[in-house]
Amino acid sequence: MNRRAGSTILTFSIVVCCSVLTGCPDTRCSVTVTIEPAAVRALGAQWGVDGRARQDSGETATDLLAGTHTITCSDVNAWVAPQALDVDLTAGQNRHVTMTYTQQVFAPDGTVILDYGTDDWANAVIETADGGFVVVGAANAGPNNRDLLVAKLNADGALVWDAMFGGEDHDEANDVKETSDGGLIVAGQWVSDNNIDACLVKTDADGNEVWSYRYGSPAVTDLEMAYAVVEVADGYVFAGFTSTTGSGDAYLVKVDLGGTLLWAKTFGVAHNGDSAADLLTTADGGFILAGDTQPALEDLRDFSLIKTTASGNEDWSKRYGSPGEDPDQETSQQAFAVTPLGSGYALAGYTRQYQPTHGMPFVGFLVTTDASGNASHVVDYFDEAPNQLFAIDATSDGRLICAGWGNSTADVSGFPIEHEDFLLLKTNAQGTKTWAKRLGNEYKSFERANGVAQVSDGGYIIVGWTTMGDDTNGFDILVVRTDANGNV
Repeated sequence: MNRRAGSTILTFSIVVCCSVLTGCPDTRCSVTVTIEPAAVRALGAQWGVDGRARQDSGETATDLLAGTHTITCSDVNAWVAPQALDVDLTAGQNRHVTMTYTQQVFAPDGTVILDYGTDDWANAVIETADGGFVVVGAANAGPNNRDLLVAKLNADGALVWDAMFGGEDHDEANDVKETSDGGLIVAGQWVSDNNIDACLVKTDADGNEVWSYRYGSPAVTDLEMAYAVVEVADGYVFAGFTSTTGSGDAYLVKVDLGGTLLWAKTFGVAHNGDSAADLLTTADGGFILAGDTQPALEDLRDFSLIKTTASGNEDWSKRYGSPGEDPDQETSQQAFAVTPLGSGYALAGYTRQYQPTHGMPFVGFLVTTDASGNASHVVDYFDEAPNQLFAIDATSDGRLICAGWGNSTADVSGFPIEHEDFLLLKTNAQGTKTWAKRLGNEYKSFERANGVAQVSDGGYIIVGWTTMGDDTNGFDILVVRTDANGNV
Protein backbone atom coordinates (compact mmCIF):
# COMPACT_ATOMS: atom_id res chain seq x y z
CA MET A 1 0.00 0.00 0.00
CA ASN A 2 1.25 3.43 -0.93
CA ARG A 3 0.01 6.27 1.26
CA ARG A 4 -0.04 10.01 1.01
CA ALA A 5 -1.20 12.49 3.61
CA GLY A 6 -2.11 16.15 3.42
CA SER A 7 -3.35 19.05 5.46
CA THR A 8 -5.14 22.18 4.41
CA ILE A 9 -2.63 25.01 3.96
CA LEU A 10 -3.98 28.09 2.28
CA THR A 11 -1.04 30.49 2.55
CA PHE A 12 1.90 31.38 0.34
CA SER A 13 5.06 32.79 1.82
CA ILE A 14 8.67 33.44 0.84
CA VAL A 15 11.24 33.86 3.59
CA VAL A 16 14.63 35.22 2.56
CA CYS A 17 17.83 35.73 4.51
CA CYS A 18 21.52 35.99 3.54
CA SER A 19 24.81 34.92 5.06
CA VAL A 20 28.38 35.46 3.92
CA LEU A 21 30.02 32.27 2.66
CA THR A 22 33.46 31.66 4.09
CA GLY A 23 35.92 30.83 1.36
CA CYS A 24 33.42 31.25 -1.46
CA PRO A 25 34.92 32.72 -4.65
CA ASP A 26 33.91 36.29 -5.16
CA THR A 27 31.92 35.53 -8.33
CA ARG A 28 30.19 32.43 -6.95
CA CYS A 29 27.09 32.10 -4.80
CA SER A 30 24.51 29.53 -3.72
CA VAL A 31 20.86 29.11 -2.77
CA THR A 32 19.18 26.84 -0.23
CA VAL A 33 15.46 26.11 -0.56
CA THR A 34 13.10 24.86 2.13
CA ILE A 35 9.76 23.41 0.98
CA GLU A 36 6.70 23.74 3.18
CA PRO A 37 4.56 22.22 4.59
CA ALA A 38 6.00 18.93 5.83
CA ALA A 39 3.11 16.99 4.28
CA VAL A 40 4.12 17.95 0.77
CA ARG A 41 7.76 17.11 1.47
CA ALA A 42 6.58 13.62 2.44
CA LEU A 43 4.96 13.34 -0.99
CA GLY A 44 8.28 13.94 -2.71
CA ALA A 45 8.09 17.65 -3.55
CA GLN A 46 11.37 18.95 -4.95
CA TRP A 47 12.82 22.17 -6.29
CA GLY A 48 15.28 23.16 -8.98
CA VAL A 49 17.12 26.25 -10.18
CA ASP A 50 17.48 27.29 -13.81
CA GLY A 51 16.42 23.88 -15.10
CA ARG A 52 19.05 21.98 -13.15
CA ALA A 53 18.33 18.57 -11.65
CA ARG A 54 15.70 18.62 -8.89
CA GLN A 55 16.79 18.70 -5.26
CA ASP A 56 15.12 17.89 -1.96
CA SER A 57 14.01 20.44 0.61
CA GLY A 58 16.91 21.83 2.64
CA GLU A 59 19.52 21.08 0.01
CA THR A 60 21.77 23.76 -1.51
CA ALA A 61 22.52 24.55 -5.14
CA THR A 62 26.12 25.73 -5.34
CA ASP A 63 28.54 27.13 -7.89
CA LEU A 64 26.06 29.71 -9.20
CA LEU A 65 27.11 32.93 -10.84
CA ALA A 66 25.98 36.19 -9.32
CA GLY A 67 22.78 37.47 -10.90
CA THR A 68 19.14 36.47 -11.30
CA HIS A 69 18.16 32.80 -11.10
CA THR A 70 14.75 31.09 -11.34
CA ILE A 71 13.53 28.58 -8.77
CA THR A 72 10.70 26.18 -9.68
CA CYS A 73 8.98 23.38 -7.77
CA SER A 74 7.74 19.99 -8.92
CA ASP A 75 4.06 19.12 -9.32
CA VAL A 76 2.50 17.15 -6.47
CA ASN A 77 -0.92 15.56 -6.78
CA ALA A 78 -3.73 17.54 -5.08
CA TRP A 79 -1.36 20.40 -4.19
CA VAL A 80 -0.74 23.66 -6.03
CA ALA A 81 2.97 24.34 -6.53
CA PRO A 82 4.22 27.87 -5.80
CA GLN A 83 4.86 30.04 -8.82
CA ALA A 84 8.34 30.20 -10.26
CA LEU A 85 10.44 32.67 -8.27
CA ASP A 86 13.25 34.86 -9.61
CA VAL A 87 15.92 35.51 -6.97
CA ASP A 88 18.91 37.85 -7.15
CA LEU A 89 22.07 36.21 -5.89
CA THR A 90 25.07 38.24 -4.77
CA ALA A 91 28.61 36.96 -5.12
CA GLY A 92 29.97 35.34 -1.99
CA GLN A 93 26.57 34.92 -0.35
CA ASN A 94 24.10 32.05 0.23
CA ARG A 95 20.42 32.89 -0.10
CA HIS A 96 17.75 30.94 1.80
CA VAL A 97 14.30 30.69 0.20
CA THR A 98 11.11 29.03 1.49
CA MET A 99 8.66 27.76 -1.13
CA THR A 100 5.17 26.97 0.21
CA TYR A 101 2.63 24.75 -1.53
CA THR A 102 -1.12 25.23 -1.08
CA GLN A 103 -3.51 22.34 -0.96
CA GLN A 104 -5.96 22.06 -3.81
CA VAL A 105 -9.60 22.69 -2.91
CA PHE A 106 -12.76 23.04 -4.97
CA ALA A 107 -12.04 25.61 -7.68
CA PRO A 108 -14.51 28.40 -8.49
CA ASP A 109 -16.04 26.09 -11.09
CA GLY A 110 -16.70 23.49 -8.37
CA THR A 111 -14.05 21.03 -9.52
CA VAL A 112 -11.07 19.19 -8.09
CA ILE A 113 -8.65 17.16 -10.23
CA LEU A 114 -6.71 14.17 -8.87
CA ASP A 115 -3.85 13.14 -11.14
CA TYR A 116 -1.73 10.06 -10.44
CA GLY A 117 -0.35 9.68 -13.95
CA THR A 118 -1.83 8.22 -17.12
CA ASP A 119 -5.41 6.96 -16.93
CA ASP A 120 -6.91 7.48 -13.46
CA TRP A 121 -10.64 7.44 -12.84
CA ALA A 122 -13.24 7.41 -10.06
CA ASN A 123 -16.19 5.02 -9.90
CA ALA A 124 -17.99 5.98 -6.68
CA VAL A 125 -18.21 8.64 -3.97
CA ILE A 126 -19.81 8.89 -0.52
CA GLU A 127 -20.15 11.63 2.04
CA THR A 128 -18.64 10.56 5.36
CA ALA A 129 -19.88 11.25 8.89
CA ASP A 130 -17.34 14.08 9.33
CA GLY A 131 -18.72 15.97 6.31
CA GLY A 132 -15.89 14.98 3.99
CA PHE A 133 -15.92 12.63 1.02
CA VAL A 134 -14.36 9.32 0.04
CA VAL A 135 -13.67 8.68 -3.63
CA VAL A 136 -12.72 5.25 -5.01
CA GLY A 137 -11.56 4.09 -8.42
CA ALA A 138 -8.26 3.27 -10.10
CA ALA A 139 -4.92 5.10 -10.17
CA ASN A 140 -1.70 4.75 -12.09
CA ALA A 141 0.87 2.93 -9.97
CA GLY A 142 3.71 2.60 -12.47
CA PRO A 143 4.32 1.12 -15.93
CA ASN A 144 1.51 -1.32 -16.83
CA ASN A 145 0.27 -1.19 -13.25
CA ARG A 146 -2.90 0.30 -11.84
CA ASP A 147 -4.09 0.00 -8.23
CA LEU A 148 -7.35 0.31 -6.34
CA LEU A 149 -7.54 3.90 -5.16
CA VAL A 150 -9.21 5.21 -2.00
CA ALA A 151 -8.97 8.99 -1.49
CA LYS A 152 -10.34 11.06 1.39
CA LEU A 153 -11.24 14.71 0.77
CA ASN A 154 -12.38 17.22 3.36
CA ALA A 155 -15.55 19.27 2.89
CA ASP A 156 -13.60 21.88 0.90
CA GLY A 157 -12.23 19.32 -1.53
CA ALA A 158 -8.69 19.22 -0.11
CA LEU A 159 -7.00 15.83 -0.14
CA VAL A 160 -6.65 14.52 3.44
CA TRP A 161 -5.09 11.18 2.53
CA ASP A 162 -5.07 8.59 -0.21
CA ALA A 163 -4.22 4.91 -0.29
CA MET A 164 -3.59 2.38 -3.03
CA PHE A 165 -4.06 -1.37 -2.85
CA GLY A 166 -3.27 -4.08 -5.35
CA GLY A 167 -0.61 -6.12 -7.05
CA GLU A 168 1.42 -5.67 -10.21
CA ASP A 169 -1.48 -5.51 -12.64
CA HIS A 170 -4.70 -3.60 -13.32
CA ASP A 171 -6.77 -3.43 -10.11
CA GLU A 172 -9.83 -1.27 -9.56
CA ALA A 173 -12.26 -0.18 -6.83
CA ASN A 174 -15.93 0.07 -7.82
CA ASP A 175 -17.77 0.88 -4.58
CA VAL A 176 -17.22 2.04 -1.00
CA LYS A 177 -19.30 2.28 2.16
CA GLU A 178 -18.52 3.80 5.55
CA THR A 179 -18.73 1.04 8.16
CA SER A 180 -20.22 1.06 11.66
CA ASP A 181 -16.73 1.10 13.22
CA GLY A 182 -15.88 4.35 11.38
CA GLY A 183 -13.76 2.66 8.75
CA LEU A 184 -14.43 1.76 5.12
CA ILE A 185 -15.28 -1.33 3.10
CA VAL A 186 -14.19 -1.20 -0.55
CA ALA A 187 -15.25 -3.58 -3.35
CA GLY A 188 -13.55 -4.12 -6.69
CA GLN A 189 -11.39 -6.51 -8.65
CA TRP A 190 -7.81 -7.63 -8.20
CA VAL A 191 -5.72 -8.97 -11.09
CA SER A 192 -2.77 -11.31 -10.67
CA ASP A 193 -1.14 -13.53 -13.32
CA ASN A 194 -4.05 -12.74 -15.68
CA ASN A 195 -6.53 -14.05 -13.10
CA ILE A 196 -9.25 -11.50 -12.31
CA ASP A 197 -10.92 -11.97 -8.90
CA ALA A 198 -13.49 -9.99 -6.94
CA CYS A 199 -11.96 -8.41 -3.88
CA LEU A 200 -12.84 -6.59 -0.66
CA VAL A 201 -10.53 -4.24 1.25
CA LYS A 202 -11.36 -3.21 4.82
CA THR A 203 -9.66 -0.08 6.12
CA ASP A 204 -9.75 2.05 9.23
CA ALA A 205 -10.88 5.69 9.15
CA ASP A 206 -7.42 6.81 7.96
CA GLY A 207 -7.19 4.40 5.05
CA ASN A 208 -4.90 1.89 6.75
CA GLU A 209 -5.59 -1.67 5.63
CA VAL A 210 -7.26 -3.91 8.21
CA TRP A 211 -7.64 -6.87 5.85
CA SER A 212 -8.10 -7.67 2.17
CA TYR A 213 -9.30 -10.82 0.42
CA ARG A 214 -9.87 -12.07 -3.10
CA TYR A 215 -12.86 -14.20 -4.02
CA GLY A 216 -13.14 -16.42 -7.06
CA SER A 217 -11.83 -19.40 -8.95
CA PRO A 218 -8.07 -19.94 -9.36
CA ALA A 219 -8.65 -20.71 -13.05
CA VAL A 220 -7.27 -18.01 -15.35
CA THR A 221 -10.21 -18.53 -17.68
CA ASP A 222 -12.68 -17.53 -14.95
CA LEU A 223 -13.60 -13.97 -14.11
CA GLU A 224 -15.13 -12.43 -10.98
CA MET A 225 -15.85 -8.79 -10.24
CA ALA A 226 -17.38 -6.98 -7.25
CA TYR A 227 -19.37 -3.92 -8.31
CA ALA A 228 -21.24 -3.02 -5.10
CA VAL A 229 -20.97 -3.74 -1.37
CA VAL A 230 -23.14 -3.28 1.75
CA GLU A 231 -22.57 -3.86 5.44
CA VAL A 232 -24.87 -6.19 7.38
CA ALA A 233 -24.97 -6.97 11.09
CA ASP A 234 -22.59 -9.94 10.89
CA GLY A 235 -20.44 -9.06 7.90
CA TYR A 236 -20.48 -7.70 4.37
CA VAL A 237 -22.24 -8.64 1.15
CA PHE A 238 -21.11 -7.78 -2.35
CA ALA A 239 -22.68 -8.17 -5.77
CA GLY A 240 -21.09 -8.42 -9.18
CA PHE A 241 -20.32 -10.85 -11.95
CA THR A 242 -18.86 -14.34 -12.29
CA SER A 243 -18.04 -16.55 -15.24
CA THR A 244 -17.27 -19.67 -13.18
CA THR A 245 -20.60 -21.25 -14.16
CA GLY A 246 -19.47 -21.40 -17.78
CA SER A 247 -21.43 -18.36 -18.88
CA GLY A 248 -21.89 -15.04 -17.13
CA ASP A 249 -24.03 -14.79 -14.02
CA ALA A 250 -24.98 -12.23 -11.42
CA TYR A 251 -22.92 -12.92 -8.30
CA LEU A 252 -23.90 -12.40 -4.63
CA VAL A 253 -21.33 -13.15 -1.91
CA LYS A 254 -21.46 -12.86 1.87
CA VAL A 255 -18.39 -12.71 4.13
CA ASP A 256 -18.03 -12.33 7.88
CA LEU A 257 -16.62 -9.25 9.62
CA GLY A 258 -13.10 -10.56 9.08
CA GLY A 259 -13.62 -11.19 5.36
CA THR A 260 -14.00 -14.98 5.52
CA LEU A 261 -16.34 -16.37 2.87
CA LEU A 262 -19.72 -17.54 4.23
CA TRP A 263 -21.64 -18.23 1.01
CA ALA A 264 -21.82 -17.36 -2.68
CA LYS A 265 -24.85 -17.41 -4.98
CA THR A 266 -25.25 -17.02 -8.73
CA PHE A 267 -28.28 -15.91 -10.75
CA GLY A 268 -28.82 -16.18 -14.47
CA VAL A 269 -29.87 -18.26 -17.43
CA ALA A 270 -27.54 -21.02 -18.62
CA HIS A 271 -25.20 -20.08 -21.47
CA ASN A 272 -26.15 -16.41 -21.36
CA GLY A 273 -24.72 -13.29 -19.77
CA ASP A 274 -26.17 -11.79 -16.60
CA SER A 275 -24.61 -9.31 -14.18
CA ALA A 276 -25.39 -7.41 -10.97
CA ALA A 277 -24.12 -3.82 -11.06
CA ASP A 278 -25.61 -2.51 -7.81
CA LEU A 279 -26.92 -3.78 -4.47
CA LEU A 280 -29.34 -2.71 -1.73
CA THR A 281 -30.47 -4.18 1.57
CA THR A 282 -34.20 -4.62 2.19
CA ALA A 283 -36.33 -4.16 5.31
CA ASP A 284 -36.75 -7.93 5.72
CA GLY A 285 -32.98 -8.50 5.77
CA GLY A 286 -32.77 -9.56 2.14
CA PHE A 287 -31.10 -7.97 -0.86
CA ILE A 288 -31.95 -6.26 -4.14
CA LEU A 289 -29.61 -6.78 -7.09
CA ALA A 290 -29.87 -4.53 -10.14
CA GLY A 291 -28.15 -5.19 -13.42
CA ASP A 292 -28.90 -6.68 -16.79
CA THR A 293 -29.89 -10.02 -18.28
CA GLN A 294 -29.77 -11.73 -21.65
CA PRO A 295 -32.54 -14.31 -21.44
CA ALA A 296 -31.76 -16.01 -24.77
CA LEU A 297 -28.71 -16.06 -26.98
CA GLU A 298 -30.50 -14.24 -29.78
CA ASP A 299 -32.06 -11.63 -27.51
CA LEU A 300 -30.76 -8.17 -26.70
CA ARG A 301 -30.18 -7.20 -23.07
CA ASP A 302 -32.77 -5.94 -20.55
CA PHE A 303 -32.65 -4.31 -17.12
CA SER A 304 -32.98 -6.89 -14.35
CA LEU A 305 -34.00 -6.68 -10.69
CA ILE A 306 -33.59 -9.64 -8.33
CA LYS A 307 -34.93 -9.89 -4.77
CA THR A 308 -33.31 -12.42 -2.42
CA THR A 309 -33.69 -13.57 1.15
CA ALA A 310 -31.09 -12.86 3.82
CA SER A 311 -29.48 -16.18 2.84
CA GLY A 312 -29.18 -15.15 -0.77
CA ASN A 313 -31.99 -17.33 -2.12
CA GLU A 314 -34.10 -15.79 -4.87
CA ASP A 315 -37.55 -14.45 -3.92
CA TRP A 316 -38.37 -13.01 -7.32
CA SER A 317 -36.79 -11.51 -10.42
CA LYS A 318 -38.02 -9.01 -13.00
CA ARG A 319 -36.80 -7.74 -16.34
CA TYR A 320 -37.57 -4.43 -18.02
CA GLY A 321 -37.27 -3.31 -21.62
CA SER A 322 -37.79 -0.03 -23.43
CA PRO A 323 -40.58 0.57 -25.95
CA GLY A 324 -38.30 3.19 -27.52
CA GLU A 325 -39.33 5.70 -30.13
CA ASP A 326 -40.51 2.90 -32.45
CA PRO A 327 -42.14 -0.14 -30.79
CA ASP A 328 -41.33 -2.22 -33.90
CA GLN A 329 -37.60 -1.77 -33.42
CA GLU A 330 -35.56 -4.00 -31.10
CA THR A 331 -33.88 -2.36 -28.11
CA SER A 332 -31.08 -3.24 -25.71
CA GLN A 333 -30.83 -2.00 -22.12
CA GLN A 334 -28.21 -2.11 -19.38
CA ALA A 335 -28.73 -0.99 -15.76
CA PHE A 336 -25.82 0.34 -13.70
CA ALA A 337 -27.42 1.62 -10.50
CA VAL A 338 -30.42 1.28 -8.20
CA THR A 339 -31.74 3.34 -5.28
CA PRO A 340 -34.69 2.97 -2.87
CA LEU A 341 -37.67 5.10 -3.90
CA GLY A 342 -40.58 5.16 -1.45
CA SER A 343 -41.45 1.50 -0.89
CA GLY A 344 -40.01 0.55 -4.27
CA TYR A 345 -36.92 1.10 -6.37
CA ALA A 346 -35.51 3.18 -9.22
CA LEU A 347 -32.97 1.80 -11.73
CA ALA A 348 -30.82 3.88 -14.07
CA GLY A 349 -28.79 2.98 -17.14
CA TYR A 350 -29.18 3.27 -20.87
CA THR A 351 -31.17 1.93 -23.79
CA ARG A 352 -30.20 1.57 -27.43
CA GLN A 353 -32.71 1.36 -30.26
CA TYR A 354 -32.09 1.52 -33.96
CA GLN A 355 -33.33 4.76 -35.50
CA PRO A 356 -33.38 5.19 -39.30
CA THR A 357 -32.22 8.83 -39.08
CA HIS A 358 -29.38 8.47 -36.58
CA GLY A 359 -28.35 4.89 -36.09
CA MET A 360 -28.44 3.37 -32.61
CA PRO A 361 -27.49 6.08 -30.08
CA PHE A 362 -27.11 5.62 -26.35
CA VAL A 363 -30.12 7.07 -24.51
CA GLY A 364 -30.45 7.46 -20.74
CA PHE A 365 -33.09 5.09 -19.37
CA LEU A 366 -34.87 4.95 -15.99
CA VAL A 367 -37.36 2.48 -14.49
CA THR A 368 -39.29 2.90 -11.23
CA THR A 369 -40.98 -0.05 -9.52
CA ASP A 370 -43.16 -0.92 -6.56
CA ALA A 371 -41.95 -3.04 -3.64
CA SER A 372 -42.56 -6.24 -5.61
CA GLY A 373 -40.56 -5.09 -8.60
CA ASN A 374 -43.52 -4.30 -10.84
CA ALA A 375 -42.67 -1.42 -13.19
CA SER A 376 -44.43 1.84 -12.36
CA HIS A 377 -42.74 4.14 -14.88
CA VAL A 378 -40.39 3.52 -17.79
CA VAL A 379 -38.71 6.67 -19.09
CA ASP A 380 -36.01 7.41 -21.66
CA TYR A 381 -34.25 10.73 -22.07
CA PHE A 382 -34.11 10.91 -25.83
CA ASP A 383 -34.18 14.71 -25.70
CA GLU A 384 -30.75 14.62 -24.00
CA ALA A 385 -29.32 11.97 -26.34
CA PRO A 386 -26.78 10.69 -26.80
CA ASN A 387 -26.23 10.02 -23.12
CA GLN A 388 -25.80 7.27 -20.56
CA LEU A 389 -26.69 7.17 -16.87
CA PHE A 390 -24.23 5.36 -14.59
CA ALA A 391 -25.38 6.46 -11.10
CA ILE A 392 -28.57 7.33 -9.22
CA ASP A 393 -29.50 8.53 -5.74
CA ALA A 394 -32.80 9.34 -4.06
CA THR A 395 -32.94 12.95 -2.90
CA SER A 396 -34.29 14.44 0.32
CA ASP A 397 -37.29 15.92 -1.52
CA GLY A 398 -38.49 12.50 -2.70
CA ARG A 399 -37.04 12.89 -6.19
CA LEU A 400 -34.10 11.37 -8.06
CA ILE A 401 -30.66 12.58 -9.13
CA CYS A 402 -28.81 10.72 -11.90
CA ALA A 403 -25.30 11.15 -13.30
CA GLY A 404 -23.53 9.97 -16.42
CA TRP A 405 -22.39 11.64 -19.61
CA GLY A 406 -24.04 13.72 -22.28
CA ASN A 407 -22.87 15.02 -25.63
CA SER A 408 -22.54 18.80 -25.46
CA THR A 409 -23.24 19.27 -29.17
CA ALA A 410 -26.16 16.86 -29.56
CA ASP A 411 -27.71 16.96 -33.02
CA VAL A 412 -30.65 14.62 -33.62
CA SER A 413 -29.73 14.47 -37.31
CA GLY A 414 -26.58 12.55 -36.54
CA PHE A 415 -25.25 13.13 -33.01
CA PRO A 416 -21.73 14.34 -33.89
CA ILE A 417 -19.32 13.69 -31.06
CA GLU A 418 -17.68 17.04 -30.35
CA HIS A 419 -17.11 16.41 -26.66
CA GLU A 420 -18.79 14.81 -23.68
CA ASP A 421 -19.54 16.36 -20.30
CA PHE A 422 -20.75 15.14 -16.95
CA LEU A 423 -24.54 14.93 -17.18
CA LEU A 424 -26.46 15.67 -13.97
CA LEU A 425 -30.16 14.88 -14.35
CA LYS A 426 -32.84 15.68 -11.74
CA THR A 427 -36.25 13.99 -12.06
CA ASN A 428 -39.46 13.72 -10.08
CA ALA A 429 -40.46 10.43 -8.45
CA GLN A 430 -41.98 9.27 -11.74
CA GLY A 431 -38.75 9.83 -13.65
CA THR A 432 -39.93 12.95 -15.48
CA LYS A 433 -37.03 15.33 -16.05
CA THR A 434 -36.99 18.43 -13.82
CA TRP A 435 -33.67 19.76 -15.12
CA ALA A 436 -30.43 18.61 -16.72
CA LYS A 437 -26.99 20.17 -16.34
CA ARG A 438 -23.79 19.50 -18.27
CA LEU A 439 -20.66 20.00 -16.21
CA GLY A 440 -17.30 19.98 -17.91
CA ASN A 441 -14.00 21.72 -18.30
CA GLU A 442 -13.11 22.96 -21.71
CA TYR A 443 -14.28 22.53 -25.26
CA LYS A 444 -13.42 19.18 -26.85
CA SER A 445 -12.44 17.63 -23.52
CA PHE A 446 -14.23 14.46 -22.49
CA GLU A 447 -15.80 13.88 -19.08
CA ARG A 448 -17.84 10.95 -17.81
CA ALA A 449 -19.50 10.74 -14.39
CA ASN A 450 -19.61 7.32 -12.73
CA GLY A 451 -20.86 8.21 -9.25
CA VAL A 452 -23.18 10.72 -7.57
CA ALA A 453 -24.47 11.34 -4.05
CA GLN A 454 -26.61 13.99 -2.43
CA VAL A 455 -24.74 15.62 0.44
CA SER A 456 -26.01 16.96 3.76
CA ASP A 457 -26.49 20.55 2.55
CA GLY A 458 -28.79 19.38 -0.27
CA GLY A 459 -26.20 19.72 -3.03
CA TYR A 460 -24.46 16.97 -4.98
CA ILE A 461 -21.01 15.45 -5.30
CA ILE A 462 -20.18 13.83 -8.65
CA VAL A 463 -17.09 11.84 -9.63
CA GLY A 464 -15.68 10.32 -12.80
CA TRP A 465 -12.91 11.20 -15.23
CA THR A 466 -11.78 13.94 -17.59
CA THR A 467 -9.26 14.37 -20.39
CA MET A 468 -9.08 18.13 -19.69
CA GLY A 469 -8.99 18.85 -23.43
CA ASP A 470 -5.87 16.74 -24.05
CA ASP A 471 -6.38 13.00 -24.19
CA THR A 472 -2.71 12.33 -24.99
CA ASN A 473 -2.09 12.01 -21.23
CA GLY A 474 -5.11 9.79 -20.62
CA PHE A 475 -7.68 10.40 -17.90
CA ASP A 476 -7.59 12.28 -14.60
CA ILE A 477 -10.08 11.95 -11.77
CA LEU A 478 -12.66 14.73 -11.78
CA VAL A 479 -14.69 15.64 -8.68
CA VAL A 480 -17.48 18.19 -9.05
CA ARG A 481 -19.46 19.84 -6.24
CA THR A 482 -22.81 21.55 -6.98
CA ASP A 483 -25.67 23.15 -5.10
CA ALA A 484 -29.17 21.65 -4.92
CA ASN A 485 -29.96 23.02 -8.39
CA GLY A 486 -26.91 21.53 -10.04
CA ASN A 487 -25.04 24.84 -10.19
CA VAL A 488 -21.31 24.98 -9.40
